[in-house]
Amino acid sequence: MEGGDVHRRYTMSSQSHPPSSISSARFKLLKIQALSGDHNATSTLHLIFSYSTSLGLDDVLPVIHAHLSSQHLAQVKGVDGTVAMNARYALKMLAHGLDKSQQQLQLHPPSSTIETLCPMITSWIALFIESTSNDLILRELGHIIPPLLRHHPLRNAFRKENILLPLILHTWLSSSSSLSACRDFQTAVLTALIAEAKLVPGHPDLEHSMRALLAAQPSDVARAVVRSFTAADPDALRLSLSTIFYCRSCIPSVRRALAVEGVLDVLCRAARHHPWNMGGSCMCLLIQELSVFTRMAPCYVIRALEQRVLDTLLRVDRVMCSSDDDETMFDDREDTFHLSRMITACLSHLEAFLIYKSVLRACRKAIRRVGEGVRKTDSEVQRQYEQLREAVEAQVKENEARDRESKCVCVNPDCTSLTPSRPRRCSGCLFAVYCSRQCQKAHWANGHRTQCPILDEARTSPSRALHLPPSPLDMDAIYAMVEDDLREYKTQAITSYSTPFVVELDYASEWGDVSSRPRISVRPLDAFRRAMEESSVIEYTDAIWDHLLDRDEGRGGTYIAIIISSMWLVDLTTEERMRRRLYPIDIPLLD
Repeated sequence: MEGGDVHRRYTMSSQSHPPSSISSARFKLLKIQALSGDHNATSTLHLIFSYSTSLGLDDVLPVIHAHLSSQHLAQVKGVDGTVAMNARYALKMLAHGLDKSQQQLQLHPPSSTIETLCPMITSWIALFIESTSNDLILRELGHIIPPLLRHHPLRNAFRKENILLPLILHTWLSSSSSLSACRDFQTAVLTALIAEAKLVPGHPDLEHSMRALLAAQPSDVARAVVRSFTAADPDALRLSLSTIFYCRSCIPSVRRALAVEGVLDVLCRAARHHPWNMGGSCMCLLIQELSVFTRMAPCYVIRALEQRVLDTLLRVDRVMCSSDDDETMFDDREDTFHLSRMITACLSHLEAFLIYKSVLRACRKAIRRVGEGVRKTDSEVQRQYEQLREAVEAQVKENEARDRESKCVCVNPDCTSLTPSRPRRCSGCLFAVYCSRQCQKAHWANGHRTQCPILDEARTSPSRALHLPPSPLDMDAIYAMVEDDLREYKTQAITSYSTPFVVELDYASEWGDVSSRPRISVRPLDAFRRAMEESSVIEYTDAIWDHLLDRDEGRGGTYIAIIISSMWLVDLTTEERMRRRLYPIDIPLLD
């Protein structure tokens, strides 16, 4: 049988199902044809090698060497020519082979053989990157580059060469204007780039460029990080978690973008499905990121509870307590200690948000789902869980007692009614509540006509939902709690401030549940704004700050900042607004 017949046979069969095996004689014949430069034979060889479970990288390494040789590079006249297409297939076979070796736990080919390919690989990739008008080539490079960078000898060779990594980053930046066409390339190589920028101290240009990329394109970076997240094995999961940590700790806007792009969902899935095949240090990383993104806003607390984060935390604690000293999933006792502290802190963060009725409902449902099946252990995690469960019951009783008082809650600022009544909810936004039909009509004419569709859209939009204030019913309970705490707080140095200042009430997890005494501090308004821009999930632009300050009568004086869990700004108000129960029911117009 001729080589062309071998090619035609396997090309036709691949239309119905991918080839997974080939006889030794036919494979040798096909390889001879590929070594002679036959493009069809090389294409077929790549197809067979990609799906075969018996062929290894050693079997096609001579073909890869031949097509990536400098002699062929000198003959290239265009990226669509036969020589260049054979080189693309050779690079794809190399990437497939390296992935196969890792997934099937086979030995890599000798590192010296791979390292000799480094200059040729760089030259070919540089040639292909220059043709960025070809979207197909960029997508192929997106699948080729990460396996090459995951191979330690090749990665070290690329570092010494100091050509390929800066070139890839430059391509990332220059291709931002055509994101839809280059998204596969960007998503695939981003994790490897961030890992290099973080792990290579002698790469200042790459580090600087990577930070510039994070600051310039936070949404694109966050989308790529979430798309490239993988928990296929402990090493891949550790790299993904390190990437998330690096991004969100470098630039606050990237942390906000990660939250909006759904990073919490992939973290919850990883914690729910892959806790047993990772080491203690990797699990610590996962719980740490889970804790950070859970406590950024009430909507994220609810999402985490719905994704069974409570079940997962308790399951990990049971494994820690039941594992033998000689055989355990954790690396050492220090990892176990840190992991226990992180899980305890995560449970404590959940407790801080129980003042929200929506969070309280989600937490009650999660506790019922855990049920009596949770095994009692003598651990800090179990004690914190019991404290959370008791706090939920106490908050439910407190809410029931408050509801029996039938207080008048109305968002109409001109309402003068003191008669207890059942709140009437706006049917448009399902957010504003009124004591009567008259107040609803008056407020509609006084500005709610404009805000109603904005509030309605914010309930369903992930990015706008972060700007949605607490419901007036929740806000009434929060104001009552804050007023009690402020009465006990004795001001000392407030009068020394000549500029507008903020009294912060931070109901952080370190202070127990939200009904306990908060951490109270005083600082100038400018300093408070800088702190919130660094820590909050909301991007506080000039327009948003003007909106927050304009709704308070007369700029200046004392502002009251209500914060939960050190990251979520519930409200920026004044004592007068709280006394008059002027609830925040408007959000700024966003682009």
